[in-house]
Amino acid sequence: MSVTNPFYFAAQIGFSIAVILTFGSGMYAAFQMIEKYVEKKYPLRNSKGETTNGFLRFGIRIVIAAFMLMMAFGANNFFYFVSLMGSFGYTYLGIVYPIVIYNKKFKDTMPTIQKVLNYIILVIGITLGAIGVYTSIDNIINEKVKIE
Repeated sequence: MSVTNPFYFAAQIGFSIAVILTFGSGMYAAFQMIEKYVEKKYPLRNSKGETTNGFLRFGIRIVIAAFMLMMAFGANNFFYFVSLMGSFGYTYLGIVYPIVIYNKKFKDTMPTIQKVLNYIILVIGITLGAIGVYTSIDNIINEKVKIE
């Protein structure tokens, strides 16, 4: 498909809108994990769960968003960025972390066959995610992918 094709341009606009609209929900778990790590040293909330250090909390989110924005501008093709985000963010947040959390929560009540299947899915998710991240970064650096 030609880059000048209007359908290609419409697809890029659609992907751009989707990334913008789903950024918060897609990165929520990552923000929470980073905030929990920072909170060990710098309290972000009081005992009632109310935000006490809003500047630090939103500063963390702004730094992450700025980093991702720099990566998006650094990619010569929007496809590279979408591929990297899908491989890194959504593979791990959508496949790996739910299984890890489920295994941790129900480790004592889960049948052995379910544990084995969960670990097989976990290994497949980690492997495919790592391959996707590596391939995406390699394509960004070497510009191997050409959309025609």
